[in-house]
Amino acid sequence: MVKISKPPAERFWGKVDVCGEDECWEWQARINNGGYGQFRFDPNKAHYPAHRASWILANGEIPERLIVCHKCDNRKCVNPKHLFLGTHKDNMQDMIKKGRQNYYQLPPRKGSEHGCSKLTESQIFEIREKLKQGLSCCAIGREYGVSNQLINRIKQGEAWTHV
Repeated sequence: MVKISKPPAERFWGKVDVCGEDECWEWQARINNGGYGQFRFDPNKAHYPAHRASWILANGEIPERLIVCHKCDNRKCVNPKHLFLGTHKDNMQDMIKKGRQNYYQLPPRKGSEHGCSKLTESQIFEIREKLKQGLSCCAIGREYGVSNQLINRIKQGEAWTHV
């Protein structure tokens, strides 16, 4: 049995990159194969999706048959302001309304044609110019409404490599 001395809320928020009050707060610890953060309230029990744990810590228990959905569509985001409760149907309708269903189409789409993309190819060129000028990843991420981690991946040549 693992013994942890810190309370769950302290352990949870210690694993979050808080960039700004209204920005995505990305989970910095364990990520599952689906891209969602994972957290254990009790180290001897199963993992919770981190966004669900965030909802519970901020708002209390999740009613039966409801799920925690992302307004921002960022699977790593745990900012309670970016989360809402809904049914699976609500979540699927939200995906369709935002045009993100392309994610499930084969072959995989790249760039702005990808269903989860928040950026365009022309914005990538702008972002690269701003990086050359020395602007921080966090500042650029705020300007474009994406995470500073994505901006850093663009900077490192790990994301948007086709542009």
